[in-house]
Amino acid sequence: LGDVYKRQVERQALRSQMNPHFIFNALNAIQGYIAQGDKLAANRFLSRFSKLIRSALQHSRVTKIPLEDDLSSLKNYLELEQMRFKGGFDFQINVADEIDKTEVTIPSMLIQPFVENAIVHGLTNLNSKGKIDIDIKQKNATLLITITDNGIGIEASKKQKVGIASSHESVGMTITKRRLEMLSGNGETGNIEVQGLKGQFGKVVGTKVTLQIPLEE
Repeated sequence: LGDVYKRQVERQALRSQMNPHFIFNALNAIQGYIAQGDKLAANRFLSRFSKLIRSALQHSRVTKIPLEDDLSSLKNYLELEQMRFKGGFDFQINVADEIDKTEVTIPSMLIQPFVENAIVHGLTNLNSKGKIDIDIKQKNATLLITITDNGIGIEASKKQKVGIASSHESVGMTITKRRLEMLSGNGETGNIEVQGLKGQFGKVVGTKVTLQIPLEE
């Protein structure tokens, strides 16, 4: 029963990894570049988009992939969104020196849904330039991944969540939690923590999500 449940969750994860809205918007972006006669941008966007789809399909065949491969897909996704939002945000991916990105493995596209939420629900209606920082560290036998944005914050984004986009987020987060729960390195399960960030005078300055992923010995 456990193996059947795991396969079911992974199939659900594959279906939720690529937000239909993202695919639709990506195709619209390509169409827009073509309509503007910007063949270079259209080709660049299409090349990155096809690479992202191809990697998602390839990674769906295995339970885990090297961290290096997942970060490569994540970087490609972020660069696509940067093009689509016309440079409306910057991003940085930092990996601690002690982590061997070729040896450490994680479930594919585990980070991407949280980054997507940061962009769609945190940065879209931001008046200033957005920023996303992804930091990866290791503490004992646990991989700590934090996604920090300078967006509008959890409460404000909840008020704006309507329709299919919100539904995708809910489904995506639920499935990601199930995937983390199935990880059993050192007898521990994964965990997700979401924290609203506040600055001077209690002003909301963003959101921080922390993923705790047990590593295999």
